[in-house]
Amino acid sequence: MNLHIAIAIALIGCCITMPLFARYFAYMQISFPIKLSFLFLCLLIPALPVFTASEFSNFYGKYFYFAQHCCYFIFIFSFILLGVTLFRDFIWTVLHFISKKIPSPLNLQILNKVNLITAVVTLGFTFWALYEGMKVPAIKETTIYSEKISKPKKIVVLSDLHINRSLNPNKIKGIVDSVNHLNPDAVLLVGDIIDDKLDKIQDTAQLLQGLKAKNGVFFVTGNHEFYLGYQQNVEYLSSLGFYPLENRGKSLSADFFVAGVPDMSALRRMRFVIDLTPSLSNAQPDQYRVLLSHTPTKFKPDMQFDLEVSGHTHGGQIFPFHVLSWLGNNKYLSGLYQIDTLRQLYVSKGAGQWGPQM
Repeated sequence: MNLHIAIAIALIGCCITMPLFARYFAYMQISFPIKLSFLFLCLLIPALPVFTASEFSNFYGKYFYFAQHCCYFIFIFSFILLGVTLFRDFIWTVLHFISKKIPSPLNLQILNKVNLITAVVTLGFTFWALYEGMKVPAIKETTIYSEKISKPKKIVVLSDLHINRSLNPNKIKGIVDSVNHLNPDAVLLVGDIIDDKLDKIQDTAQLLQGLKAKNGVFFVTGNHEFYLGYQQNVEYLSSLGFYPLENRGKSLSADFFVAGVPDMSALRRMRFVIDLTPSLSNAQPDQYRVLLSHTPTKFKPDMQFDLEVSGHTHGGQIFPFHVLSWLGNNKYLSGLYQIDTLRQLYVSKGAGQWGPQM
């Protein structure tokens, strides 16, 4: 994570930890210095993402991986704790109004015990989030029918790996093995594959060269490839034997065509010219046409493709970011959508995570 992004998250994090201080520590009958220590802790936790930035890798040395995950774990724990606490207090308040036999949420005599139980449950949720983020992701199978396709095709969509120096190479090895076990006709890399300086992650990224597909491996860039040097990343992925679909397309068979565009959100920020026409210009009308676009985009109806394949959203990754991700991505989050009578959109949750591996 870049340092300026980490600082912005830290400022937002104060909106998380200050309510937690009020609900868990402010009312406690403890000495002022101890209460002040808890306040300092609640101010420190939002700053933890700052210390996960790659700029601190030299400071941590060989402990960077461990330190980064510890900082993220504590930060995400506080985030989940706030959500669980708000949900708990809402249910508690409703039940209190229904039955006066149930103590009020402001009853300090039992609040300490309830807070302890809430913290333990949240700790379990946080470990689960860590496990889900670090394991080799499960494979989701989706079947799409079209009269244009004369013979079944098995296409693997692989997006948002976010390869960085804190990612365990064994996860990439596991993903490559899972893909190859499927024996696909083609593999589509839908951006945000590289998420660090190439000289820092080349050994891990090189593992992708093990991907096997009958008709090849194809890729488009995501916003993170732009942040870290667009041309350099395109050249590197191409050097692994992958075919770039940056404003271009390729026939895989007489009935199947793949095309792609660079990331639309990154293009707008960098003031690049957006022109989708070259991507599909060589496709035949009777071919099933798949368009790769990292960010799910509402293309104009005259764009003649059958299926748009995207990533970027991570399916929200951690609640309640689902809501923000849904609103920020044209109300697409994950899964298969019917855009209109002729076109569909598939949004992958991605095989990796942005920021915390959680």
